[in-house]
Amino acid sequence: DKENMKQSLEFTQAEVRDIKGVCECKDDLLNLWSLHTGKLVWKRPVKVKKHCYHEKEGYRKSPSSPVLLCYRSVVFHPTKKVVLPGILSHAYAMSGELSPLFPKSTCRFTVCSISNSGDETVMLSNCHDDARCLVLWSLENGSEITRIARGEDILSFACSQDGTMLAISHSTGSICLVDVSGGFTTLAQVTTPKVCGMIKFSPDRQFLFCWHASLSDKINHCVFKVKVTRCSNGTFLLQILGDKVSYKPLEYELRSEAGFLSGDPLSRVLEAEVGGIV
Repeated sequence: DKENMKQSLEFTQAEVRDIKGVCECKDDLLNLWSLHTGKLVWKRPVKVKKHCYHEKEGYRKSPSSPVLLCYRSVVFHPTKKVVLPGILSHAYAMSGELSPLFPKSTCRFTVCSISNSGDETVMLSNCHDDARCLVLWSLENGSEITRIARGEDILSFACSQDGTMLAISHSTGSICLVDVSGGFTTLAQVTTPKVCGMIKFSPDRQFLFCWHASLSDKINHCVFKVKVTRCSNGTFLLQILGDKVSYKPLEYELRSEAGFLSGDPLSRVLEAEVGGIV
């Protein structure tokens, strides 16, 4: 039932070898699908329940901001054949059995992004009890590696495809470019007139795609870009572009990537050309 699906979680990733897709629905069930046959393989209970701020669509909100945000809370483990259901202590096997993964792990998440950090596969997630914090977890043993504390509530974050950069949008409208390999130091910052609720890098890291949405009688949204420039002296500059934006999912979202690609599923915006910031 499409109306029962959280659009923010629809077929968030395909596990290529077995041709499987997983999604989370508003009835608090995870669905594993065969992308070869289009048939449902199994349904299992979620492990971290969510509250949705829309009758039909699975948006979330931050207490400090009225903009609509996206859940990213179910994902395939990039090296093990299991589904991570919002925790790392246990995982669902492809057979549907819930089994211990990293029993001592305290990880609970509703938003995550998987990438490589050096020689280790890691997952960056929101902090369950602190909206101003992100947590980096090892996907080899489930342990907490470090925390990234910010001065404002975090609405969305995205990793570059090579895992070296992190983009963070905040409740005040501030967007920061962060150096992952350099101790999570801030490289550049800009404040946008419209608060970004969903963010994503372009494959070449030259742009950030930003999505703003608010809810009145209907969902009002716009897409804009932020240009990422590396200056001759090695510093970085973020520049808001107000021209029209065309977002092409087949070009900017690589389905073979582990985790939730590199950020929020902006394919929901489809290929509509939307005006810039007004």
